[in-house]
Amino acid sequence: MDTRIDFKTAQKFNQIELIDWKTRYADFQFYIRKGLNEIQYNVSTNVSKSPKSGEYIKPLTSAAYGPEMDVNAVFNQEDTWLDVGGHIGLFAVRMAKQFPRIKKILAYEALPHNASFAIENIAINNVGAECEVVQKAIVPGNEETIDFFISTDSGKHSILPIRGREVMHLPAININDAIANHGATAIKMDVEGAEYELIKAVTDWSNIRVFIVEYHFMYKPLKANRVQKFQEIISILENNFDVVRKIDAVEYGKNFITHVVAIKND
Repeated sequence: MDTRIDFKTAQKFNQIELIDWKTRYADFQFYIRKGLNEIQYNVSTNVSKSPKSGEYIKPLTSAAYGPEMDVNAVFNQEDTWLDVGGHIGLFAVRMAKQFPRIKKILAYEALPHNASFAIENIAINNVGAECEVVQKAIVPGNEETIDFFISTDSGKHSILPIRGREVMHLPAININDAIANHGATAIKMDVEGAEYELIKAVTDWSNIRVFIVEYHFMYKPLKANRVQKFQEIISILENNFDVVRKIDAVEYGKNFITHVVAIKND
């Protein structure tokens, strides 16, 4: 299955599934594409069965990160979220349904094919008032368009120049402009290796209460000086947040990815 298939095309050629996804905190429905293993690789890891699990929640609850924190106390707040790397809307839909005090979630997804699924998933889960899809890449610079490198995995497209990948030219927005335009107070970032430059590009963290990032060690620009670059990012977060939770010494291991959460105390 081609990751560039959009919702209407998938529907037309019977390449779409509607799955019921029941959890302990909400019942969901998601449209996914046949043949891309999006249940295994995306739905199950993002929208876990437990309210205390899932890849962006576990830094608060896993013992590897420290004493368990109260997920509801941290996330069920009147925040405006930037979902940087919105994919097919899974994070946005989960957050809107599990934490109803959230004011708004702006799901920035550059690839129009993914964005078309995100729009449908938001609609079928009745969270359209809380969630909005923005079909743009968030970038560290000021370019209005950018080359986007297409993966065979629908969740691994990137602005990083990766050899052998097809390139699409897509609209972009500077990360500081996106934060300011929406008055963002919380950010989730999963951008397949571009996170190092994006985090360094943020000029004002003062209004950001919560920041969650999936940090990738495997991409070539982040392999060189792996320890130094990761510690540089941790230092930025420690200088701007009260609590930074990460797996101890994770930068010295063989992990391909890790998750970090930074929180300001009330």
